[in-house]
Amino acid sequence: MADVVIVVLLGIAGVLFCIAITAMAVARSPLDRLHFLSLITTGVVPAAVVAAAVQEGPSLGAAMVLAIGLVVVLSGPVLSMAVGRVIEEELHADTGESPE
Repeated sequence: MADVVIVVLLGIAGVLFCIAITAMAVARSPLDRLHFLSLITTGVVPAAVVAAAVQEGPSLGAAMVLAIGLVVVLSGPVLSMAVGRVIEEELHADTGESPE
């Protein structure tokens, strides 16, 4: 049963990753590309982390994998927002307009 769960979770992670990468390749603006990165941090990482934790079973290794995944999921949106602000400032630096 655990093997089926692992395969399904990794399949979901793989499909989401392919969707995000394809969308990033098609998107024209840097901010649009950044939006598709959130699909990876909020979809792919949790699915892969849970699959790894199921594979490890109840152990310290599984707890460490879950902790690292939690840090990535919680810090991903914050980092994306910070990068988005920098990109927006650079885009408006040439025109002298405020990004807000």
